[in-house]
Amino acid sequence: MNSTNQTLTQSLQLSRRMLELMKEGAWDEVAELEAERLRMIQQEFAAESRQEIEEKIEILREIDALNREMESIGRQGQANLSSQLREIRLGRKVAKAYGKNR
Repeated sequence: MNSTNQTLTQSLQLSRRMLELMKEGAWDEVAELEAERLRMIQQEFAAESRQEIEEKIEILREIDALNREMESIGRQGQANLSSQLREIRLGRKVAKAYGKNR
């Protein structure tokens, strides 16, 4: 890989790390890396040749695939949190009803 794509390659590595962190639930770290990754991708788009552009597109496709997987994990995490909140609310209602009936 030529040096022109080094930034995109680093962006890809950041995407892989972001996915790992999401699976671990380290959301703050993911947000920090996402901002860094976006900055890197934006600065990279000054390609001079068609080959360089094609190489960049291939890397971006892999980043996009990782993003889709991260979005899926994020939706699952959101659903889990919603479920937990419902359980907490139900538990409070049950405890309140129990307290009234004692």
